[in-house]
Amino acid sequence: MQDYQTFFQANPNGVMGTVDGGEARTRTFQILWVDGDRLFFCTGNHKPVYAQMIANPKVSFTALNPTTMESVSVCGTAVFIDDPNGKKRALDENPGIKAIYKTPDNSVFELLYVEVSYVSSFTFKNEK
Repeated sequence: MQDYQTFFQANPNGVMGTVDGGEARTRTFQILWVDGDRLFFCTGNHKPVYAQMIANPKVSFTALNPTTMESVSVCGTAVFIDDPNGKKRALDENPGIKAIYKTPDNSVFELLYVEVSYVSSFTFKNEK
């Protein structure tokens, strides 16, 4: 397996898993950038995923490379940060996010990272 940082930079779209009252919840998410053992994301503080991460910050994220059929999963802890420069970077590098949140000082715009504690990979490729 290649290192997960490189994998996620090339395959930023995936599925984020959280816990909601003892039930698993998943939704599609996109990594903004990778910095060491931290995967950066954003969300809105009005969304259920935000409340779930605040109540239980243990999360997982999985992405698939559709060409190689390799998937990489990480588990870790979601940490919300107040970082205006990080929010500006997220907006500058992602027009879709900028269309939603407009400015770094938007009161619902939340920046977070997942501090990775566990990594696994799997491939669907049948190599005989």
